[in-house]
Formats: sequence, structure tokens, C-alpha cells
Amino acid sequence: MKHLNIENRKEIYKMTILKTWLFGFLADFIGAALLLIAPFGLSEHVNDNSTFGIIVDKLSQIMINPFDNIYSIVITIVAVIITAYFIYLFNYRFALKKAFEEGSLDDKQMKKIALSMAVFTAPYVFLLPAIY
Repeated sequence: MKHLNIENRKEIYKMTILKTWLFGFLADFIGAALLLIAPFGLSEHVNDNSTFGIIVDKLSQIMINPFDNIYSIVITIVAVIITAYFIYLFNYRFALKKAFEEGSLDDKQMKKIALSMAVFTAPYVFLLPAIY
């Protein structure tokens, strides 16, 4: 907000921070659920000897090292992008709406703030390998 020369930053922060924080966690849970579908949701329903079963088995490496194979890294990057999109969407549609309604922010400023929050708070830790 400082970079956009927005006045009343402190008041905007106070009226939006709780919703921003809660919706950020919700977006992170959506991304984590996407990562856990393959190892937990599909592994019991797929034949291990089929091609799809081998891919699902490779996807289980997401939890240990997403860089282990191409399937894991692609799914992990997609999950980070989808989570960033949900962070943008939730902040733009819900968290910053009160500041917009009170006239503290215009639509262009809301989009820029929501986009910067999505880029800077995306769950890049999904890409970190587990330490074991």
C-alpha cells in the first residue's frame, strides 16, 4: 500500500487483516488438499501395476521430495499457482471489499494489492523437500 501511495494505510490494515489472514489459511488448505489427493485419495483405488498406478505411486513422492520426478514437481507447482490464485481471489472479493465500500480503495488498487499479496504469500514451502 505504501508503494501505491495509499492514504489511511493503518485503517485499511485494521479492517482487512483478520479476513486476509483467515482467507490465506483457507487458500493454503486448498493447495495442501490438492497435494494430498494423489498419495492418499487415489492410491487405494488404483492398480499398482497399471500405468496410472505407477504415476500415482510417483506422486506420493510429493510429501518427501517434490523434485524426485516430473509428476511430483508439476503437481506441486500447479498447487502453488492454484493457491496463489485463491489468495488473490479471496483477498479481492472478500478481504478488501470493506475498504472498497468505505472509499479507501478503488478497484484498481484492490486488484494490485490482492495480486501482490498472492505473489508474495504463495506457499512456496510446498516446494521444499522434507528433512528426514
